[in-house]
Order: sequence, then C-alpha cells, then structure tokens
Amino acid sequence: MTASSGSAPDAGSKAPLRVAVFDVLGTVVDERGSFRSAVRSTGASPDPTAPIVFADRWLDMVSNDVRSIASRTAPWRPWDEVVADALVRQTPRIDDPLRTELSLVGHRLRAWPDSRAGLEALQNHLDVIALSNAGITPLMDTSRVNGLRWSAVFSSEIIHSAKPDPRVYRFLLDLLRIEPEAVVMVAAHPWDLRAAAEQGMRTAYVSRPGEGKPDEGDRFTWYAEDLIDLARQLTE
Repeated sequence: MTASSGSAPDAGSKAPLRVAVFDVLGTVVDERGSFRSAVRSTGASPDPTAPIVFADRWLDMVSNDVRSIASRTAPWRPWDEVVADALVRQTPRIDDPLRTELSLVGHRLRAWPDSRAGLEALQNHLDVIALSNAGITPLMDTSRVNGLRWSAVFSSEIIHSAKPDPRVYRFLLDLLRIEPEAVVMVAAHPWDLRAAAEQGMRTAYVSRPGEGKPDEGDRFTWYAEDLIDLARQLTE
C-alpha cells in the first residue's frame, strides 16, 4: 500500500479526536539527514568520501540498540548514551572533542520543512504531544532550535523503555486519562503505528523519505504526504 492523501478515517471510530501524538525522530525531524550533516560538517568519517555511509551505519547501530531496549533483550540506557556508545563502537579511536560534538547531534536535529507549519495548524484544534524514544532534554533542545511548540513532551525514557514496547503507549494513555480512540498516533514508521493501533489508538501515516512504507495489509486511519496535508485532513 502506498501513502495517499485524503484517506477516510475508520467508520467505526466514534470518539471525537482530542489529541495528536507525534513520533519525532524521522517524522517531525529529519534524523538521518541530520546525522549525515553532522558527520559531513565535522569530517569525522575515516573515509572523507563516505560520510553518508558512516552516518547511516552509526544511526543503524543506534536503531538496533533501541530495538533491543524495546524488546527488553538489553538493559535500558539514556538515548544520549546509546548515541554516544554507537559512535565509539564504530570509531574507537575518535578523539574526545569530536566524540562529544557528534554525540550531541540529537540535541540539534533539523525539522522537516513542513513540520513547524503543520504542528501550528493543529494547535487550535487538538492537543499536540511529542512521544519519542529520544530523551527529554534532546527533545526540548531540538524543539527550541526549530521553533516547534508542543502541548507536552514525553519520552519513553520516563518508563525506561522504548517504542514499540506496548508499555510506552499505555503509559501515555494512562497519564492522559483519555480513551484511546480520542488519540491519533502520527508517525512515518509503520511499526510505530501498528503498536499504537494495538492499544486502540487511531493512526496517521506520514510519508518521509527513507523512513519506511506501509505493508499491503496495513490499514491506518489517515495517510498524508506531509504534516501540512495531515493538519488539513484532521481539521477539515
């Protein structure tokens, strides 16, 4: 199934939509592009002709470590620590100042061009909440750099886990004290949306380059080309 604008919500959904919960990494911010830019600007890659390969391997290691935390096959660690450890494992001889600079890339991730306007378009209609595997401080710093406003910012680190662990979504719903159908989970990652749907939440897939495409059997509530398109669909 390919992403298409204007898909109708599930006919059985009766609760009025009250909250839009956003994945951040890859959905609101260009995580992979930001890692690539950081490596390119610092010249950190041992091979100066391959900063993209270096950055992608680094981020893939981070993603694998986070998945291990989510599945509880590895102990929880703060996201900043996961990012820094993956960098050192890839480049053991990296000098301390460069390691410190690169390890903080998660605090200055670049938003997708439509993200700020898309979020602002929803502000007067829904509570707009961030729910990310990134830590609270990186989320706040990245939001400040990009001028992103939220009703609230939550991280899976609060319960020492990571999405798609079902406990992360249940934690949010319990905290909000709201029925799941009144919440839409917004993400560019089908795996994130499937996990949210299992907890009864409505789902919105946003197409982002390199962030994954729905499977043929996926049935998300909304499909959008970007966050401005999504805001139009949710508020029309």
